[in-house]
Amino acid sequence: LEDGESPEVVAWTEAQNAVTRRYLDAVKARPAIAKRLKALWDYEKMDTPVEAGGLLFYRKNDGLQNQSPLYVQEGQEAPPRLLIDPNTLSADGTVAMDWWYVSEKGKYVAYGTSPNGTEQSVLRVRETATGRDLSDVIDGCRFSSVAWLPDETGFYYTRFPKPGTVPENERNYNRRVLFHRLGADPEADTLVLSCPAKKEIGFGVALSNDAHHLLISAYEGSDRSTEIWVKDLRSGSLVQITRGFHDQYEGEIYNGVFYCLTTEGAPNGRVFAVDLRDPRREKWTEILPEGQDSLDSIAIYGGRLFVETLHNATSRVDIRGLDGKDLGNVPLPPMVSVWSTSGRWDSRRVFLAVTGFTLPKTVLRYEVGEGTLGTFFSPTFQVSPFPGHW
Repeated sequence: LEDGESPEVVAWTEAQNAVTRRYLDAVKARPAIAKRLKALWDYEKMDTPVEAGGLLFYRKNDGLQNQSPLYVQEGQEAPPRLLIDPNTLSADGTVAMDWWYVSEKGKYVAYGTSPNGTEQSVLRVRETATGRDLSDVIDGCRFSSVAWLPDETGFYYTRFPKPGTVPENERNYNRRVLFHRLGADPEADTLVLSCPAKKEIGFGVALSNDAHHLLISAYEGSDRSTEIWVKDLRSGSLVQITRGFHDQYEGEIYNGVFYCLTTEGAPNGRVFAVDLRDPRREKWTEILPEGQDSLDSIAIYGGRLFVETLHNATSRVDIRGLDGKDLGNVPLPPMVSVWSTSGRWDSRRVFLAVTGFTLPKTVLRYEVGEGTLGTFFSPTFQVSPFPGHW
């Protein structure tokens, strides 16, 4: 079944579907079940907004759309404007927008689309002001990671080899980190990092707040164990910070310091500050020791460290100084899970998408410093959760 387009697999799939359809069509309760499920799913949904250049970008679904369109909004009170609607990219609505990355000032959005669930993304760049795509089109960008330059003239990204340059059975291997200048030929993009000896390795990229360093995370499959590389964009030097896929290492670089969440010697996680002027392991400084709760993620918003943990099967978000000092926590509603967060190192506004047993995904807005928490988006959910019958 590896080749889904081979005649044998197509015939087998059609036969399986025919057997399944005969059984399902005979279920008398099926129309009522379908009606009920449709009613339950028919409510607005929004993902966590991304802030850039005074604009807010987010995906929002009216309830029953096949794909969630991307909107842009000027400030928190202005009406949203449709920027990318993947539902219009094919007649049957099966072209998906797999991922998207906003440039530093919000001028552009790099996004990937793929047809029919293939996830073989093609990268394009849309201009926010005009809603038009630039000439840049890059294939081989499945699960791509993108890090824009501050001046929005180009970006670092991850890409698989061009089809035909490797054996067909290696199409989803040999990923590379490249740099692309807008308007340039993608085939001439500058190679930053590849690992030919380990073709299974994937990469993620992120730029430091001052654009002096490129953080590269290497991983194997879905395992959270990683290796960390840092490229100094001033000197051009590329340094491997950790070696061996034995523990989780992740985080971000802020003012020349890599704030690193790791499970090294700490199954629940702990946080180190790594001065990139001397990133040798013995020079790392622990700023947040391992605790009883599982440490899920860290991020720097508004110059502070936001630490997400799992406490008694529910999410908790603590706020720390960059030295690890306790500065309180985000007053989340009880018994919720944090779906995702977003913010900027130079902004005091943080968005958190949360869900709960009786709470559909809701987007909250937290103000750093003020400590206030409000609601940015709350879905209207009109269906009774306990119907008497279908």
